[in-house]
Amino acid sequence: VSGAAQADPICDELWFTRNLVFDRAGYCFSSILGESTFDNGDCTTTTPALSAADRRVVNAVRDTEIEWNCDITSSVLRPFAFNTTLRRQMRDLPVVTGYESSCFFWQAAPMPVRLGRSESARSLGNIYRGDDLEFGHISVDGWEYVIVRRNGQQVREGWAYFGGHDETRCKNWAG
Repeated sequence: VSGAAQADPICDELWFTRNLVFDRAGYCFSSILGESTFDNGDCTTTTPALSAADRRVVNAVRDTEIEWNCDITSSVLRPFAFNTTLRRQMRDLPVVTGYESSCFFWQAAPMPVRLGRSESARSLGNIYRGDDLEFGHISVDGWEYVIVRRNGQQVREGWAYFGGHDETRCKNWAG
């Protein structure tokens, strides 16, 4: 691991994702960070039952937290460097890996970016020719969580179905 300072954004994202799973399951938060990040208005328990899919997400997050030596202090407030409002809308939560790759200059047909890993999930817009894509989350069944940039500015993020690695879709790859 490269050090705590570099791991903090990764650890923040992992903490948020893990706790969003619990929030959706009705968990009642008691820490300062948990209470300020999630609404306890609809909480029902401190021991929620998680679905098999939710347990897989939590386990993947915990494994990655161990890899990056994450130690989030939940007794203090902190800003998050990612769009928590959008993440709350995601039907399928992405799990950051801490490792990134990029596609520079998308050259294929437009591709929808969605709120979940399904063609029926709401589209947030498309990846267009010339866009740059950042990958840094666990792939699931051909779906990738991507951050789409246009002219250096982030324009959207979400799930896109790639079905596998195809180098011809991008002019250049890194990572």
